[in-house]
Amino acid sequence: MKKLIIFDLDGTLVDSAPGIVAAAQEMLKAHNYPDISAEKIVSAIGHGLRPFLIQLFPELRKDENKIDTLEQTYREIYKSKYLLQTKEFDHVYGFLKDCSHTISIVTNKNEAYARLTIENLPIGELPWLDIVGADTFSERKPHPMPLLETIKKAQIEPDQTLMVGDGLPDVHAARDAGIKMIAVDYGYTPPERLISEGAKGPISTLAELEAWL
Repeated sequence: MKKLIIFDLDGTLVDSAPGIVAAAQEMLKAHNYPDISAEKIVSAIGHGLRPFLIQLFPELRKDENKIDTLEQTYREIYKSKYLLQTKEFDHVYGFLKDCSHTISIVTNKNEAYARLTIENLPIGELPWLDIVGADTFSERKPHPMPLLETIKKAQIEPDQTLMVGDGLPDVHAARDAGIKMIAVDYGYTPPERLISEGAKGPISTLAELEAWL
């Protein structure tokens, strides 16, 4: 019997892709970079902002100053114009408000942004055990630390925990934390890729989690 469900945020609970794409495209224009397709931008979501930028600009991997500049520009644009436009997926609140299990969020979005995101949505009213971001601990997903610290806070064992997400960092963090990971098929990574890396599922709505709980 599972007692704790740890959810990823972007692509799992909320659809943040439109705002991320718009902010990234504005950032490109601000620095006179060529356009990047929405599909490529979405494919880079899930690892945190800096890895996101490096995936879009692999040639800048060793140019820390330029990446810092792009990161600052993106943050300013995203926070001022797009952060609060994020919407939760339609099926999410209905499941979570009736969920009898302990629920928590572990995301690679910085903690302050994650909290701002859900505070403006119905799911912000739910009794989350914790909201863990990329900068909450010294490591982020795919490192297992954020999951293990959340499990420790819940005072349960890893085998009583389920991870739900849409990205490879979720799969790898769950594997190394010793917990089962359920993939959603509506997120930002093809579900067959997640399954090939060890995820279970996929599921199309959170209501389908009942079979795994």
